[in-house]
Amino acid sequence: MEHGGVARPFGWIHSIEILDDVWLAEAATVRFSRCNMFVGTNAIGKSHFISLLSALSSPSMVMDRVNRPNSKVHAVVNWYDPQLRQAEFKAEGEQLQFSSDGITVPFVSQPYRIVHFPHHWGSVPRDVRELGKLIGLDPWVVQKVILDLPKIVRGAVKATRIEEGQIQAEYTLGNDIIRDRDAPLVLSGVVGLEVLVALAETYARTQPTLLLLDAFGGNLAAAAFDHVTELLSSSARGFQTVATSVRSPQLTPEWTVTRFEYVSTPHKRLRWARLVQDDIDA
Repeated sequence: MEHGGVARPFGWIHSIEILDDVWLAEAATVRFSRCNMFVGTNAIGKSHFISLLSALSSPSMVMDRVNRPNSKVHAVVNWYDPQLRQAEFKAEGEQLQFSSDGITVPFVSQPYRIVHFPHHWGSVPRDVRELGKLIGLDPWVVQKVILDLPKIVRGAVKATRIEEGQIQAEYTLGNDIIRDRDAPLVLSGVVGLEVLVALAETYARTQPTLLLLDAFGGNLAAAAFDHVTELLSSSARGFQTVATSVRSPQLTPEWTVTRFEYVSTPHKRLRWARLVQDDIDA
């Protein structure tokens, strides 16, 4: 990136060590490359895994499930910003504990940045104020991101504007020019994804950033899916991506694939899965 004239601090989410979680049959360490796809059937634990990655800044999803009987979470996350950082969290019942670089703390003050739409990533609202509330940004900041989106992302979206508080966009797929405006109340999948990419790119200029996409690609046509995977695979991206899918999509070599496999019958709902990861070069 430096040789290409893109100057930004080095930041990298290196690994997560899952020491205990009710869905996982055995302790596992997952290492991250720039593009990461996690594949498994419905209800096997993909969303549980996503919640672990965001637990340092947003532990609510983890705490919601550790209130259940026989459920606790213990994990360690390692990242660089650029120095090596490590944070550990334990959750059981109503107890939540954090440590940062070996020191017990009430919360981790400077974790890596998570970009994760609170609902399905394909349902990004068209209304600027509603979008701001969902992602925790002032609507004027959201408006600035939207208007700058084409030059930030350099993807399919070629033009954006705000009309009466509503996001309007024009994008291309192949030889087609598509106008995403007015109805419905949510942006098209391509435009919504590029909004999240623009946020991740902006955060990645100052801190390690992870874009989380749960149930990725489920509502995208083939051409749109090819576009967004190519967009995320680009060496120009300054952030890392973690996506989950129920099927094994055709991906470029930049993607590391980790599979969820059943080790017990699903109806038992206790210690039912393990993670099997592709090799990652050091």
